[in-house]
Amino acid sequence: MTNGVDVSYAQGYINWNVLKDKIDFAILRCARGAYSSTEHRSQTDARFVNNQRECEKYHIPYGVYFFSYAISYEQAKEEGRYCLSLIKGHTLDYPVYYDFEYDSADHYKKSNGIDVSPSFVCECTKLFCEEIRKGGYYSAVYTNEDYIARYYGEQFFHKYDLWLADWRRNGNKRNAKMWQTGKGNFSGFKQDFDLDQCYFDYPAYMKNNHINGYPKPNMLSLHDIALEVIEGKWGAGEYRKKALLKAGYSYADVQAEVNKMLGYK
Repeated sequence: MTNGVDVSYAQGYINWNVLKDKIDFAILRCARGAYSSTEHRSQTDARFVNNQRECEKYHIPYGVYFFSYAISYEQAKEEGRYCLSLIKGHTLDYPVYYDFEYDSADHYKKSNGIDVSPSFVCECTKLFCEEIRKGGYYSAVYTNEDYIARYYGEQFFHKYDLWLADWRRNGNKRNAKMWQTGKGNFSGFKQDFDLDQCYFDYPAYMKNNHINGYPKPNMLSLHDIALEVIEGKWGAGEYRKKALLKAGYSYADVQAEVNKMLGYK
């Protein structure tokens, strides 16, 4: 078992250099779905970029979670694509979690005038997770006992890993791979943290299965292959595209990384 925290903008500034010696991993809130008609896409968590950078700087294994406000199936897919845009090119040792909870359900009712249904929650979760999977990352679900009873059902988690929020501290009876156990604090920190326990060796799984940003054998990382493209080692135009695809790389991902490295939008 390993011990970690999950964090968001709510924790404000975090001294990760100090926190790294108190935890084994972190789950970072990367973004939330669009909430109002004036928001045309999902919104990045105000502290995510900094938290991600600091975790990578201090070699803290991390995963992410996305707080959904989906009111349609298309929005659930957009949330998945937006989440991928924040993690592409980064190596994650823990899953990408979909988080649909009470505020999500309230927003759905306000927007559509009816209560959210189990079929809608399950389908949105599947659509989000499929977008993450197609992008080469490992998807899973954060939820609680109430939402398992109301919406997901027992069978749903035969396919998706469960990060269970259960603060009653009466043991991990569901054998969830990740368990949010409650809230606590650490010496030297003013803010509280949500505390988590993990019962599965995700870092080894991601590395051994070459997912979540871990390159396949004999393949370069996204950054390194983009650097070779910039150096002209893969030719140009259609020849480059075919060569990259033949070698097993995603042409779109490589080109996006090239553009980012060159400062293009």
